[in-house]
Amino acid sequence: MATNKLRRALTLTATMVLAACARAPGPAFSALDLPPTAYGRLYVYRPSIWFTAGMVAPVKVGTVREGELHDGSYLNIRLAPGRYIVDVNGVVARVAIVGGANHFLEFDLSRSAAGIAALSGNQLATSLTERGELHPRSEHEALPALRLLRDASAP
Repeated sequence: MATNKLRRALTLTATMVLAACARAPGPAFSALDLPPTAYGRLYVYRPSIWFTAGMVAPVKVGTVREGELHDGSYLNIRLAPGRYIVDVNGVVARVAIVGGANHFLEFDLSRSAAGIAALSGNQLATSLTERGELHPRSEHEALPALRLLRDASAP
């Protein structure tokens, strides 16, 4: 019994240490880019949740891979006006981009994290594959979260 508890504690500690390495490489968010009327900007962001920090989520717009969302990161994607299908880690959302405007999608793993926190043993690894949810956000809703994030598109 004590051996299992020690093994779980060591596994959790190792997971947290490795997860710290999965942070986005870019600079911290500073301000929104105001796009010209010929383009719109789509900010896809992922708030930091330590239980899912080791997971990297690929982001596609249509068939084009735009990058990856790390824990506590965002992507700033320039798009021509139109309708798009955005896929983050297998979760799909439809967005309509308007020229000269910013648009926001939050990749939410909070439900996954809540489920992971309640689990133990070998269920933990299975739960880390949770896909998450995508939520459209207003600028007012997105800005406080973006101010805590790093740019995932920077080399």
